[in-house]
Amino acid sequence: MSNKPEKERLQKIDEILADFRNSKALQKGFKKLEVAAVWKQVMGANVAALTEQVSLEGDVLRVKFQSSLLREELRFGTAKIVSEMNATLGAAVVREIRWG
Repeated sequence: MSNKPEKERLQKIDEILADFRNSKALQKGFKKLEVAAVWKQVMGANVAALTEQVSLEGDVLRVKFQSSLLREELRFGTAKIVSEMNATLGAAVVREIRWG
């Protein structure tokens, strides 16, 4: 048993949850969930409306569109999109984009 008084050993629930959320094992899972929202934020509402699917598999962002024209147009800006996605996510999460 610890020699610290019980009050000092107790943590606030928000501190415990923050520690849990920040654990390295969970970060990848949270980034996968966050990537669709970040896609909409980075690309804007018009592009997001024409996007059928956004998913993260490892460090590969897979994006499927309703419009093949839009897909081909965005393909030219892949490097910039990867950079903006990573900046918004706050980490180097996306290495490449596979357009579908």
